[in-house]
Parts: sequence; C-alpha cells; structure tokens
Amino acid sequence: MAIIYTYPPVKDPDGTELIVVSETKNKNSTRLITLAGICEFCDETSCDHSFRYIQTSSPTPAEAVGCNDGLILTSSDASVTITNTGNTIDFKAGSGGSCPTSYVIKPVTCDKDTGDCIIIDKQENWLYSSDCFFADYAPGYIKDFTVNGNPYSPTGPSTESDYTCFYVEEVVFGGTASTCEICCDPPEDPVITITPCGAAAPGPISTLQSNVTGPAGWESAIDNPCELAYSAGSFDGWPCLTITLGGIDTGTLVTLDEIKTQAEPCDCACCLYPCSFTLTPCPGDIPSTFDPIVGSVVTPDGWSIIDPCDYNDGDTVVIEFEGDTWCFTLSKVCVEGEVTVNMSAVIGCEDEEC
Repeated sequence: MAIIYTYPPVKDPDGTELIVVSETKNKNSTRLITLAGICEFCDETSCDHSFRYIQTSSPTPAEAVGCNDGLILTSSDASVTITNTGNTIDFKAGSGGSCPTSYVIKPVTCDKDTGDCIIIDKQENWLYSSDCFFADYAPGYIKDFTVNGNPYSPTGPSTESDYTCFYVEEVVFGGTASTCEICCDPPEDPVITITPCGAAAPGPISTLQSNVTGPAGWESAIDNPCELAYSAGSFDGWPCLTITLGGIDTGTLVTLDEIKTQAEPCDCACCLYPCSFTLTPCPGDIPSTFDPIVGSVVTPDGWSIIDPCDYNDGDTVVIEFEGDTWCFTLSKVCVEGEVTVNMSAVIGCEDEEC
C-alpha cells in the first residue's frame, strides 16, 4: 500500500517557498520553482493587456478582480449613448442619445392673506433650462435664485428681482414637423407689387393679385427673379417687370401680355438688354474699318427692346460695317448697346463667309 505523506499548511507565504515541478521541455527533469516565480509567470503570460483599476469621479475605482473580469459602462439617465468599435469606446450625448432633462422655472408670488404660494402661469415669465443644477430640486421650490451671482429677474438682467421664490419642474416638449407654408397660410388674394426695370422706368404699382390678368401660369413669376413680365398697355410699354409679394393695394387693373424666362444671371438689366454683345474678332488681319466697334457694345441693326433676340452668347456672326465684312464671336453683356450693326449668323470662324 502506498505511503501518503501529509504536511502542515504554510502560514504567511512570502513567495520564497519552493515547489517541486517536472520540466517537460528538459526530459521531465525534476526542478524547483519559487511561489513568487509562478505568480510572476502568470502575470506576464495571462494579464499583460488589462487594467487593474479604472478611476472615475466616484470615490471607489472600478477594479478588475480577475484576469477575465469585465467592465460595464452605462448611462443611468440614458443621456449618453455608449458604443464601441473594436477597442475604441464612443460616448455620444445630445442627438446621438437621449436629450438631457429639461426644466421650467416659474416665478412664485405669495397670497398675503393665506400665505399660499401662487405659481405665475404667464409663459413669458418662465425660464427653461437643461442645467443639471435643477435636478435636485424638481419638482419643488427654490429661493435666492441667481444667475452669474445676480438675482434672476424674468424681465431681464437686474440687481434685484420682484420674485424671491421659484417653482421648478421637469418639462416635456411636443410638436409635429411642418413648413412655413403650413404654419403661415398665405391670403387667398394677396397684394403684389409690379415694378418696371430701369432707372428711367415708371414707378411700381401695388394691387390685388385678382386685379391682374395675364397668360396661363403668370403667377409663377411672383418672387421669381428669373421670370419677368411684359405689359404693352401698362407702364408706358416698358418691357421688363418684376413681380413681388407685398405692398398696399391701389385697386389698379393690370394686364400682362407675356412672361419672359431668363437664363442665369437673372436680373432686370439682362431682361432690358437681351441683345447686347461685345465682339471678339476671328483670326486674321482685320480691316481698320472695324476699330470703332471692337471694344464697344453692339446690338443688331433693327432690333427693338420689345423684340426677342435671335443671337446668343458664344455665337459667331459676320458683320458688315462701312463696306467691309468680318466675322466675330459674340459675348453677351447686360448693358445698353452703344452701336447698331448689321450682323448675320455663321457656323464659326472657319465659315466660308469669314
């Protein structure tokens, strides 16, 4: 029968105690190792990627009791969303998580006869805040309420206040998404103002929208800088009119004959002068006859301010001037023309007419 040896336990070990082990990588030779050596080996191989303590604002830090102990991060009031991507922890407040608690602070007056507190129900005297200062008081009363060291006054900054007590409670806001058009319904028959373009033009006219007649869809020109109107019978036949909301109704009847849609840039000057161009000569030895018009603003001969323009920015034209002809590229400008010229469109500077 085998002999089983028993020994008394070690009291107060200091790490120098010896343990008999078999060294497997050395033919199972019998060797000795200290208790401290075993502990050092475990620390180096098992817990080399861990924190023992994590200190917070609490008096007692979070402690990892063992090598596999876990750490739990939480937000007790759900005001912070905590996520992680790998080893990166993200704390996100506000829109990423729940919003902080909001409070309403209401002034309080006292009934002199009964001593009861009367909470002021006028919202213009209320203060709203999400400051954590109020968490310990809501719902309830506070006194000696100050802002930056001054007594709080609902009517604005003051060194003293008519109120010494306030009632604090949590507040929950509500509402639904909307638009300006839903919130502020426009009048069924608004006043509009029609203004001719140009410094020398007649003055504007303000009238009810129902007093204006025009081509189908003319209303799209209201407050639209890229759509201007023309009225042959009003404003002395001035060709370009802007239409805006607002004004004082004069009761004037207005007839619009045409809505002119512009390309960018959209402004009065480009409507008034849609056929004004500067000239870039095509390559070659241009006759000196053209010196007076190169560098000037030209318009087509016979064109009227109320006529549509048959030419566009970048077009190539052949111009006849004082018996000579030459081809030019047009560059549109929104100013009044200085010279009228006889021009006709060509394919480009390589056109046989050039």
